[in-house]
Amino acid sequence: MPLSQSLQAAATGDEAAFVHMVNACDGRLRRLAMALLGPTDVDHLVIDAWRTAFRRSSETDALDDERMRTWLCRIVVELCQASGVAVDDGPIDFASAPSERFLPVGDRWEGHWAVPPAPWRGDTNSPTAVAAVRTALATLPSAGARAVTVLRDVDGVALADVTAILGIDQCEARRLLHRGRSVVREALERVLAPA
Repeated sequence: MPLSQSLQAAATGDEAAFVHMVNACDGRLRRLAMALLGPTDVDHLVIDAWRTAFRRSSETDALDDERMRTWLCRIVVELCQASGVAVDDGPIDFASAPSERFLPVGDRWEGHWAVPPAPWRGDTNSPTAVAAVRTALATLPSAGARAVTVLRDVDGVALADVTAILGIDQCEARRLLHRGRSVVREALERVLAPA
């Protein structure tokens, strides 16, 4: 059953439809809420998001499953913004990698890697690597960078949908994603020794 029909059925009390919706969407909503809020109040916000979705279920008639997930995520963002969370926190100054890792000005290959990054030894799905990624994401000072990175790299949401969910343009999404990926890459380099 398409998610839009499941939501409409769940809104009228169909428990099986609600379970289907939760299984299909709740994880993404929780990860997005945690990226925007941190671990506090995630349960409360996601419950409010489901309530809001049930009230608005008539808006979902023509949505395919991926548009439905985007619509639900947009509700999470609206609720976070209503509680004062800013998705676009303004400029973030950072170096994506230390300058000494690149060839210096004046070199024939200026700006290229001095020593290219080596492949990692270890499993990026290991509990240690997953914990490092979670910690790295939590250290990002920007809720927007956390949200873009989680949506794009954890949930595999298309960039166009990420921009629709967060209400930012593609340039901003790419900037925030670059910041998030840089921090995650550094964390993984520390726990997964190069081969």
